[in-house]
Amino acid sequence: MKIIPLLTIIVLTLFESCNKEDTVQTLDQKIEQIVKSHIVFGRTPGVAVGTYHNGIGKNYFFGTKNLSTGEPIDEFTIFEIGSVTKTFTALLFASYVIESNLNLTDTIDGYFPQNITVPSKDGVHIKFVNLLNHTSGLPYMPDNLPSDLSVADYSEVDLAAFFNGYELNSAPGTEYCYSNLGMGLAGYLVSNIFSTSYNQLLNEKIFSLMEMNYTSCDSASLLTSNFAQGYYGNQPVGFRQWSDIFAPAGAILSNLHDMMIYLKQNMEFENSSLSDALSLTKTSTFEINEHQHIGLGWNIIINDDNSNIYWHNGGTKGFSSFIAYNSSTQNGVVVLINSYCFGEQNIIGIEVLNLLDNN
Repeated sequence: MKIIPLLTIIVLTLFESCNKEDTVQTLDQKIEQIVKSHIVFGRTPGVAVGTYHNGIGKNYFFGTKNLSTGEPIDEFTIFEIGSVTKTFTALLFASYVIESNLNLTDTIDGYFPQNITVPSKDGVHIKFVNLLNHTSGLPYMPDNLPSDLSVADYSEVDLAAFFNGYELNSAPGTEYCYSNLGMGLAGYLVSNIFSTSYNQLLNEKIFSLMEMNYTSCDSASLLTSNFAQGYYGNQPVGFRQWSDIFAPAGAILSNLHDMMIYLKQNMEFENSSLSDALSLTKTSTFEINEHQHIGLGWNIIINDDNSNIYWHNGGTKGFSSFIAYNSSTQNGVVVLINSYCFGEQNIIGIEVLNLLDNN
């Protein structure tokens, strides 16, 4: 996954304005046109879209959650959200920073078992903030994963073997390089520090406080049978299994109902019980270029009018996701798709957000 080109595409698309005169179509019709154009060409079985516009949330559903049964999607249908999980991992860490239990500038070396030696470069050691903003110097994935890129069984033994003799790509804090491994380690270490599973920490610190009752890293714990079937091409695939090391990079399952709660909490964080932690995740911690910054977990696009777009996307083998909002216009969008279609969720989400900002 080449992140920098994708960031560039998203920046360019968000800078484009939707100024075409169209007095015939309603906003709902325009959103339907955007989404249905992608279903018509057979790239996506089903799409759930949530918008927040002028202080009002609205949901849209297209296609099916299962090609075999033809069952429709609704707001409670469960999807994998993939790498949007990273924003939750960052928020979890931020909540502990606010409570003064963790420090962003602490180096991570001392939090690993003694058999694991964490690499450094040019005398610079990895800090927690480097894991949370992808400037750790660690790669996207370690090179000792199984050939099928499974992350289900990757253990501390595998991590120790990978770190042994590994040289960081860059000195921590100097270059942006999107890393599933880095973000996974951020959540993994927090779990170890507090001797509690990552999923339980999320439940205690985020899901329960936000009343996201249909969100979890464990599908078995969700008291529902309303699951979307994931697809890779035309082939159905099951939910992805994650080891403790990689779960914080992509393991969360949720639905549009809960993700709209999460979107609103992020947009109106001043009113949230997690306001300070949410605010911290939005603070720029690294500048890629004039228009692209990284907060904690969140990507930040700075428009020419100095408005900030906060966004993240996700993709597993069977699902795709996107979340974004404009902090100036207070418009936001969530996109959930039950197929792997990397990039398409971004197009839908960006086009819808542009549409909201121009209506």
